[in-house]
Amino acid sequence: MGDRIYQHEDLDTIGKKDPQPATSIDICTITSIDSKFAAMEDRLQSYENMHDRFTSPIMRYLDSLCTQMMKVQKDIGKLHDIT
Repeated sequence: MGDRIYQHEDLDTIGKKDPQPATSIDICTITSIDSKFAAMEDRLQSYENMHDRFTSPIMRYLDSLCTQMMKVQKDIGKLHDIT
């Protein structure tokens, strides 16, 4: 059977042709896929955590910078109105 993932109907057909369609290799393949998927989820979570730790301070800084720029823009507007 190899590494191919079979639909339930395929397994029924194989079972009719092969008296022993399920082997320990099939279970090992499924276990291996589950392990790889779990590892990928863990890696994705760590990337998301790194992203949050990196972007959070940057976003706070940009928010602060934006607020300061708006204040300066208002001050410039006030100076323009005076002259």
